[in-house]
Amino acid sequence: MGWIQTVLATWLLIQQPVHVEITEQRAPRPERRRAARAGRTLPAVRVVSIHRRTRSSSATSTSPSGRTVGVRFPVGSFWRDQAYGKGWALRKRILIDEHWRGPEDAPVRLRPRVTLVDAPPEQDQ
Repeated sequence: MGWIQTVLATWLLIQQPVHVEITEQRAPRPERRRAARAGRTLPAVRVVSIHRRTRSSSATSTSPSGRTVGVRFPVGSFWRDQAYGKGWALRKRILIDEHWRGPEDAPVRLRPRVTLVDAPPEQDQ
């Protein structure tokens, strides 16, 4: 039963609008020297930082940005918090279906999408 929760949590995380930053960091110099004296090398560590995307104040303005879309591409389904009620004060979650974005006469741009969900490596005990 626990694997179902893991798969569901992973799927929900994949659907979130996030900003991912991947950096490689080396161990501090004293640790690298200690490892070198012991005849070992310390590999760089890949750090994956996941941040929720936030809208900037310019993104919420009603003025046009001046950008145009010159290609046509598929947009996957996603959830939107739809405003409704008096003064648009209430929100309800609605599913936006898959659709195509861009001018109908523009060339189509298709890119492969790969989502890798992997288990952590097993540790020897």
